[in-house]
Formats: sequence, structure tokens, C-alpha cells
Amino acid sequence: MDLDEGDERDAGRSFVVEWFRPRILGRLLRGSAIPAVLIAAGASVLAVMGSSPPAAYSEVFTILGLLLTIVGPALGIRHFFRILREDRCLIFTSQGLTYDRDGAHHHVRWETIDDATYDEALDRVFVTREDGEHARGDA
Repeated sequence: MDLDEGDERDAGRSFVVEWFRPRILGRLLRGSAIPAVLIAAGASVLAVMGSSPPAAYSEVFTILGLLLTIVGPALGIRHFFRILREDRCLIFTSQGLTYDRDGAHHHVRWETIDDATYDEALDRVFVTREDGEHARGDA
């Protein structure tokens, strides 16, 4: 097979040159702070109630401690699933730029892109097309 024949046959196909996913470590750490505080508060309330003699409100504080200990992990799990459900990806292909977010694909051909910039402060990519339409995506 001649090299030129292979190029001609694959000319209509698109292949991935590079792809990027957003950094989620910061979101994971921020999302785990509140559940960690709730778990610690619940454990502290239960420890104090378990070590002191029964008071008038010991049942209320015991229930409060149990609720805090249960709600903390539930909030954390809910937050982690929400982060994992939000799937975002910026793909550079041989035929253009594709931005995928939660199953929605937005493709811009290279011929129609006039300018592309990245804003570090916003952590976003801005693409300007020849027709003047702007597209932006989270990096």
C-alpha cells in the first residue's frame, strides 16, 4: 500500500490530537470541608454525652449527635457524585475543537475559528468564530 493512498482514505476521518479535563481537586477539597465539620461535631456531641452523667437534655443531644454524624457523610457522598456526574472535556481533533459537557457536544471546525484565548483568572477558554459568535468553555 502506498502512503498517499492511506492519506487519501483517512482524509475524512477525525482523530484526537490532545484533550483536557478540568482540575477537580479544589472542588473535592471544598466539598469535603462541611461534611468533615459535621462528622466531627456529631462525634464530639456524642462523646460529651457519653462521658457525662445523664442531664435533662441528654436524649436531645444524643439524637443531634447521631444526626450530625449521619448527615455529614451523606452530604459528602452527594457532593462527590455531583462532581463525578458533571463530565467536561475539551478535545483538539484533526478537524476542529470539540467541547463536551454532560453529553452535549459542541464542535467548531478549525476553518471557522478566528481566535482562541485562555483566561487563567476565570479558568476558561474563549473561542471567537469568523462570524463573530463567541463560545466559552470551562477549562
